[in-house]
Amino acid sequence: MKKLKIFAIMLVVMPLCFSAFGCDGKKYNGKEVDIAYDDFLVKPTAHNLTNVNKVDPNKVTTSNDITEDMVVKETACYLYHLANTNAKNVNFAAFISEGKGIADVTSNGLALRGNMEVRDYYFKEGAAKYFETIGVVMSGENLSNGKDIESLLGVVRNILNYAERNYTADGNTFYKQRDKVVDENTIKNFAPPQTDYVNWDKIKKTRKFDSESWRAEDKIRNHYFEIDNADIQPQYLQNAKVTHNKKEGFYEVYYEVIPTSPALELGRQSLRRSLGSDNMDYVYQKVAFSVWEDGVFRMYSTDNSWKAKILTFNGASKNHYYRYFTYNREHVKRLAIPNVDWISKAK
Repeated sequence: MKKLKIFAIMLVVMPLCFSAFGCDGKKYNGKEVDIAYDDFLVKPTAHNLTNVNKVDPNKVTTSNDITEDMVVKETACYLYHLANTNAKNVNFAAFISEGKGIADVTSNGLALRGNMEVRDYYFKEGAAKYFETIGVVMSGENLSNGKDIESLLGVVRNILNYAERNYTADGNTFYKQRDKVVDENTIKNFAPPQTDYVNWDKIKKTRKFDSESWRAEDKIRNHYFEIDNADIQPQYLQNAKVTHNKKEGFYEVYYEVIPTSPALELGRQSLRRSLGSDNMDYVYQKVAFSVWEDGVFRMYSTDNSWKAKILTFNGASKNHYYRYFTYNREHVKRLAIPNVDWISKAK
């Protein structure tokens, strides 16, 4: 059982701290998230962006090729930090996300692979923030013989599947619920803001945090609306690329982070703690995002890999994560902060 537990922990396949459950060995079939609603990837109207700073073209140097040019890396950092700051200042924003990852575990001739998918839903209005996330182990395979690991999947899902929701009304008091009972159709049916794939009423504990405790809990670097807690500085980037789509009105950015740099320290701490491995580290971290000329994120994605060793087990992971944003409040009909009466259970 100890080996099973170590294997399950090694199957933490996203750059987040997964925990949770499952039922049997069936394969789950996820689908791509639907963004054909609520103005996702649609240019924000000016009256929805009164509290943000626009991109200053004088601070932008573009490059059609990936380059190590420091000026281009500085531009990438400028656009990242501008959009990250505006994520706090904009009055309204929402995003939906999808992530997929694989983790391989090897030990003494044993080679196993697990696949996991996540879906997120986020809604911000003023100081209020609601964030809901789910993760489901989709399948598992014995790489030595190509067969599904049916008997092991139930154990892995019982440890790793999860559903979590977070809410703050004012940025001073935060609430969190985390559930270990996720229906097998969760990924297939996930359609924000629908939440009936989880029986939240069965959750026995609702946690309450002040702002400092919340910052420590979620490894927040700057503010609780930040897109990523990485410390993105020019000296921590291997290379970068910045282009300008003048017709659509946004900038596209790509960069690769030096994997052992301080830029990823908070993420590294979280994974090392959850894995119980002090030698876990990133193999690569690639980021691609786009920013409207108005200075807010249009899309944000990461592509990364990490490796670690626990006892005789070697683990490696490859992960992909995407977020799609909307800002036009008057066109957002489907997304909303759902009922939050559950926060009254907090102690």
